[in-house]
This record gives sequence, structure tokens and C-alpha cells, in this order.
Amino acid sequence: ICVRLNIMHDWKVGYFSPENFPTELLISKLASKITGSRFQEGAGGISNSDYSEVKKYINRNFFFTNPEEEYTLDNVLSKAKILVRKYGIKVFIIDPYNNLDEEPAGKNESDEVRLKLKKMQQFCRKNDILFILMAHPRKMNKDKDGRLEVPTMYDINGSSHFYNMADYGLTVHRRYEDETVEVHV
Repeated sequence: ICVRLNIMHDWKVGYFSPENFPTELLISKLASKITGSRFQEGAGGISNSDYSEVKKYINRNFFFTNPEEEYTLDNVLSKAKILVRKYGIKVFIIDPYNNLDEEPAGKNESDEVRLKLKKMQQFCRKNDILFILMAHPRKMNKDKDGRLEVPTMYDINGSSHFYNMADYGLTVHRRYEDETVEVHV
């Protein structure tokens, strides 16, 4: 999604993605998506000249942050604010939500999720950006045929507020039996 927004609308993208560490891992994934070629040596891979060009493109359009302090939402958003001001990002991605540290507030998990989502919404409105939050579902049940059920926004681990407070919600479901992927909006 973010690669297409960048290509089609020139939206610069900021990432907080500790799941894709080191950052070079995420850069290789972006390079593959931008070029349509696998990030590998040899046949079918990105050529050296294409890699050189795509690396320049990524450096101009995609920005990465990894707070040195704890991964609290406040720390991550303070880094995102720098990316907004310094580079003009229009999209900010947290991947995944469960890598954010809990902020001691004496609240239950659902209330904590609601407060974090509200803080993200306020950040988006104040900075005029699209916020993409990747969040994993709870352990999914299997249907009568033994296949994993399709997750909904209510199935995100931690709270129904992920459904209640999202402007847009997409769930991705991998169907292992026929090796397809479904996207539900």
C-alpha cells in the first residue's frame, strides 16, 4: 500500500518496524516491491544497476526510525513528528503494534489500547498524515473443515477498539490449503 501511495501520489513514508530488523531487511522488501524483481543474486534478481537506482529512490522517499529509548507510543510518535517536519512524510507505519511497550497507567488492556489509538488519531489529524498500524490477531479458531477462520477487526489481540476506532480496516488471511491470500476491507 505504502509503495503504491508513494509511486502514485509522491507520498513519503516513515516506518517504525522493529519486526523488520535490521532495517536492511525492510529496504530489501521495498526494493523488491518497487522493481517487481526478487531481492537476490543471479537470474530473476534485481540487477546491480537497478539496485543502485532503487536504493537512491528509497533513500529519497522512505524513512526509518527506531527510538533508542523504550518503544513507547510517545517515543515513537516523537520520532514520527521529526520525519513529518524534516522529510514531509504523509504516511507513518507501526509494524507491529505488539512491539510497543506498555505505558504504566494502571488501566486494563482494552482501555490502554483505546488511549493509544486515540493518541494516534490525534497525531494524524494534527500532522495531516495517514497512519498504518499493523496488529496481529488473537489465536484464530478453525472451522468445521479444520481451516483457520478469516480474522476480522474484532479479532485483533487486545481490544475491540481496533474495530471501533479505525477509519479503515483491512485484514489479511492466508489460505494455506490453496496457497492464496485474501484481503478483507
